[in-house]
Amino acid sequence: MTRSDHSLHNWHAIILSTLGTNFSQTKTLNTQTPTTSFRTDSFIHVLIGDVVAAFEELESDDTPMRRRSAIRTAFSSVEGLMSVARKSLKVLPLTPAEIAIVQEVSYEVNERGTISERSRYIPFDRNLKATVQIVRRVRPDYSLDYDHPGWPALKRTLNVRHRLTHPKALEDLTISDEEIEDVHRGFLWFLAFVIEVMEETVDDIKETYSELIRENEHLSEVIRDLGDGEKSGEETVQ
Repeated sequence: MTRSDHSLHNWHAIILSTLGTNFSQTKTLNTQTPTTSFRTDSFIHVLIGDVVAAFEELESDDTPMRRRSAIRTAFSSVEGLMSVARKSLKVLPLTPAEIAIVQEVSYEVNERGTISERSRYIPFDRNLKATVQIVRRVRPDYSLDYDHPGWPALKRTLNVRHRLTHPKALEDLTISDEEIEDVHRGFLWFLAFVIEVMEETVDDIKETYSELIRENEHLSEVIRDLGDGEKSGEETVQ
């Protein structure tokens, strides 16, 4: 099988360069035999490290079972990273409806007037688009490139994952070269999306606190001016 434009070592290097050199414990990367180790005490590191490991195994021995394992591992990581992206939204000034969406809950009132909370399943593509809309409401300049090939590739990979989870025939367990290409392309696109969302929330926090600091400085100036005015008035009376 030939995957020249998405060979493992290139894909592995792209992930590390996207996340920054401090992401892994190993500072150098051998592009021929990637052996970078990932931290085991970080949810994000474990999620992404598992994907890299799954594709290292697939590259070393391309078998049908390892193809299926790579797809399952990649989308398990995607769902975990989506949870990370949603949690990062909690620092934003959310509306009550947005809070319910982020927490994936809904509320009901029974005949006695008792309010109960229920888990609410939101399909993956709607969850992602809702996340984008929440960020855009607070950060209007943000946009997500749905025209990038990574988005349709990710959606196709989701369908493959569903097919593997609920197989009906032997054909459902077969993963094509094109589907392996899709998971490469889709995962990288999604990883970039998660990083963008987290960066937008961090930038919003910085701007909010900068504004609060400025307002505090202005308040301090007013209090100081008032104090100076009172002292001046007392001196005039004397």
